[in-house]
Amino acid sequence: MSRLSGFSAKVAAELSAADGPSVDREHEAEFMAQITSRKWDFDRQSRRLLDEIVRPHMEVLARYFPNATPTRNSAPDHCVWWFGYTERFPSSVKVDLSATHDETLENIVINYELTIFPAYTNYERFDRFTMPLGQIDDECLTDWLESRLIKFVRTYVAIENSNQDQSALLVTDPVCGMRIVREAAVAEVQRSGHSYFFCSQSCRDAFEENPARYARLVTA
Repeated sequence: MSRLSGFSAKVAAELSAADGPSVDREHEAEFMAQITSRKWDFDRQSRRLLDEIVRPHMEVLARYFPNATPTRNSAPDHCVWWFGYTERFPSSVKVDLSATHDETLENIVINYELTIFPAYTNYERFDRFTMPLGQIDDECLTDWLESRLIKFVRTYVAIENSNQDQSALLVTDPVCGMRIVREAAVAEVQRSGHSYFFCSQSCRDAFEENPARYARLVTA
């Protein structure tokens, strides 16, 4: 008997030894009706909270940063904004706010996720706000969201300050022009006694194909 056949026999034996499931059809139908109702309520409430509270707040925040753009093809239960790399803020930043629920569909959860690359300092990447699905408190959610986004502004501004403090540690990718922390470079190439640093393998490959095209762009 093969190993898999033996395992199959063990599973069959366990099922044969077990009592058959005792199903209360009426209770099962009631439970499924409750779950369906909660799912419908979650879909309705999550769309409302994202459309009426989360997205408007992100739009107000984005007005202060010309490099901020929404991700148009994000999932309906996500509100995603990108803050592009600039000379003032030399990092690519993603803010992702989403609506989820717990396993029993009793609570709605608004999730906050922040991604910064490259990151010059430690920062708070995740946070969440949980409310009972049947007791949505718009005011409390708004208070949490505004506090969370103000913290984000402080973190984002710190990128500029950190960049100034660590300017001696920054180098320029000769292919894309991105300023990166030397220690965080994905690749390094030596040419004519000079080191060239790259933010990605694709930039390194492009440089290797035609180094004369890019080497003259390096300033640091």
